[in-house]
Amino acid sequence: MSILYLLHFSIPIGIIIMPFLPNNILRNIFYLPFLLYIIWLIFDGCPWTKEHNSQLSVENNFSMSLIKDYFYNDITLHQSDQIVNIIICGSIIASALKLLFACEKRTRGKSY
Repeated sequence: MSILYLLHFSIPIGIIIMPFLPNNILRNIFYLPFLLYIIWLIFDGCPWTKEHNSQLSVENNFSMSLIKDYFYNDITLHQSDQIVNIIICGSIIASALKLLFACEKRTRGKSY
């Protein structure tokens, strides 16, 4: 297993655990999934996926190969991309709700 694979694998894990991080850390990294989408837009996909696939001569993308290996063997590229989008959006929503509820707790009982 290469260093690139481990780094590439750490990105999805980091996004998945975002809602479970303490609020002071979450406030500082909340923008990272958005930045990930911007990078994908600029490079027409994930640059690490392209490099990883060129090293292994794999025609599937990184997330698709993980899903095929561990969950569902007959997945299409489009379905794989949609699963990644659902996970990222779910993490953003859960993180935002966590921060909003923390803010609401602090302001509850204060009159302005």
